[in-house]
Amino acid sequence: PPAGETNCLGPDPARLTVERVDNPGRTPRPEDIVFGAGFADRLLAVEWTAEGGWGAPALRRFEDLRIHPAAPGLHYGVSCFEGMKAFYGADGRGRLFRPDLNMARFQTSCERLQLPAFDEDGLLECIKALLRSERAFLPRGDGYSLYIRPWAMGTARNLGVKASNQAFMGVILSPVGPYFNEGLVPVKLLVNETVVRAWPGGVGAHKLAGNYAPTMTIQTEAQQEHGCHQVLYTFDPQDGQGARIAEAGAMNVMVVLEKEGGGLELATPPLDGTILPGVNRRSVLELAKNWGDIDVCERPISVNDLAQASRDGRLREIFTCGTAALVQPVEMLHRESNGEVITPRLSGVEPESLTSRVYKVLSDIQYYRVPYHGWSVPFE
Repeated sequence: PPAGETNCLGPDPARLTVERVDNPGRTPRPEDIVFGAGFADRLLAVEWTAEGGWGAPALRRFEDLRIHPAAPGLHYGVSCFEGMKAFYGADGRGRLFRPDLNMARFQTSCERLQLPAFDEDGLLECIKALLRSERAFLPRGDGYSLYIRPWAMGTARNLGVKASNQAFMGVILSPVGPYFNEGLVPVKLLVNETVVRAWPGGVGAHKLAGNYAPTMTIQTEAQQEHGCHQVLYTFDPQDGQGARIAEAGAMNVMVVLEKEGGGLELATPPLDGTILPGVNRRSVLELAKNWGDIDVCERPISVNDLAQASRDGRLREIFTCGTAALVQPVEMLHRESNGEVITPRLSGVEPESLTSRVYKVLSDIQYYRVPYHGWSVPFE
């Protein structure tokens, strides 16, 4: 079937094959784990052609791939990916956190690039099989997990800006610890009001490879010139209200405000096409709504409003959330345009902070210390 059609979908887990690994490895000691630097012995690989559809999925030995030099994945950015994690549960079983949401988001990313549609349940079963085969690489302990990176790319053997008639889908695994070495320690963000990460009508709502490379320069400047850990991107709709906050690096942003009439508001930018629909973002909002003791709002948040709330003492907390870091408290925003420092009243590590509460609840669910609505899914 041509790209985008939904009949005869794969990958089919019933056709899965497994290559032998002669000298299997295992996860390194926690103190030796570096984020994204080590990988499991096998990867999941499946190929697609316009003529034959999806081929048989395979658990291959982890090694370099061969790709045609003219592949559109190399020249035109026809490449997208997902980010997931497997956890060692409190019950001794390996577990995934809401993987159906990752499969659905991966599907929309592929669709945006005219890469072939796939069976979300079938791919998830193949990923579970990969995890079972590489179980020895799953680390134990809070903050430790097995990072899962599915990706898809166009592999046609010709140049040309058009839908690729060949595609490759793969999944690799990497043992990881805390994304920031400091762990749950507040970070500093550089507020950039000139470089735009995503814009209305663009592709900011998808995990496309091309969304990330352009952010490297400003991220380096934030770290080397301003002493900040990451960049808080903004977008100015030119309506007189000033720039609105968007994402911090590859993470969604949450703001906790004290309301003038009393009580707290948890606010985050809306999914307007410029914001990635993060799995943890959605989970945080759903949890907070169920708690019932805080107002939850998805709305535009201007940098000017944040600065004013900070001056008024109403800016209680700022934190980011994403697959890699889970929840990361923010201690300070450095506004590049005028040097202004925007500081929340709480750093986010205090026991009474909403940031700490969210981090604990999400961690308890992911490691299955607390079962919650089927969010933690065993793979064995």
